[in-house]
Amino acid sequence: MERDTRLLMNEYTERKAPSMFFYNMFVNKVKTFEQESVQIDIVRATRRMAGYNVRGAVAKNIKQKGYKSYLYTPPIINDSSVISFATARKAVAGEDIYSPLSPQARAVVHQAESAVEMSEAIDRRIEYQIYEALFTGEISIPENGGKVGFPVDTTLLDISPSASWATASTKITKDVKDTSLSVFKKSGKTPDIMVLGADALEGFLDNTQIKDQLNNRRVEGSKLDPKEIPDDATYIGYFNFEGYALDVLAYNGMYADPDTGEDTPYMPAKKALLINMAARREMLYGGIESHEATMAVPQFVDSWESKNPDGWIVRIQSAPLFAPVALDTWATIQCIPA
Repeated sequence: MERDTRLLMNEYTERKAPSMFFYNMFVNKVKTFEQESVQIDIVRATRRMAGYNVRGAVAKNIKQKGYKSYLYTPPIINDSSVISFATARKAVAGEDIYSPLSPQARAVVHQAESAVEMSEAIDRRIEYQIYEALFTGEISIPENGGKVGFPVDTTLLDISPSASWATASTKITKDVKDTSLSVFKKSGKTPDIMVLGADALEGFLDNTQIKDQLNNRRVEGSKLDPKEIPDDATYIGYFNFEGYALDVLAYNGMYADPDTGEDTPYMPAKKALLINMAARREMLYGGIESHEATMAVPQFVDSWESKNPDGWIVRIQSAPLFAPVALDTWATIQCIPA
């Protein structure tokens, strides 16, 4: 079928970019390793208060802070795509029909598109890792039936509110205050961000207390510039009560469920995440399985020509692992019964 050039110039690839709100907001350091396994040293501080000494006595011998080392093996992702010679003979989207590309040139375009698609799939897996770590304390690896667990305080991961947030008179401010205090007691960090799922957000905005205290017109005191919030998140307002200040957001990012293909939100609909944004959290990338990679990188892409069958192969490898190094600097609330 012949296409009009004016219509052809309007063609574009519809691409659903990966949601990376959790990554952009809560990962503050990226590390790459050539080794398959990575070690994380976690120091737990105490609230020891200095005691008095008797003048002239020997100085007290104070026990040093202890730390534990944890060895993790990031799961590897190794995806590839085959571009046949027959595929390379067909026009690519947006190609000028009066200046056709050679099959070899088209193959390069197809390889680039495949690499981008596979890279975006890795980004979605990373975002899912962060969701799992923050809401369950572990990262599942379904391909081998394993998991990577972190020594978090699980009592912070599913806090029950005083009453369902679906009730307009629920004391949400008390729930948030108590949860923030629990995080502070465990980690010394106070949450400054609250992220709400769809149902939790509805109950939050309908609450009689919140209507009087939520500042959604001005952002004096807010740590966030609403203009810098990713497209898949919505800035709800600035919430300050009894010495506890929080920026409130809703997160709408989705991924395609591997089993059903259904669009699924990363953020559980009936939960709230209270988190200290600046606390140390890292994205670690372990070694991959390619002798052509000359340095440690988050993602490694390579391609080669195949003779049997004729075509081109593009491959991408990555071994990502989200590490919430500053433990217990967040909590989740089951705002509405599941």
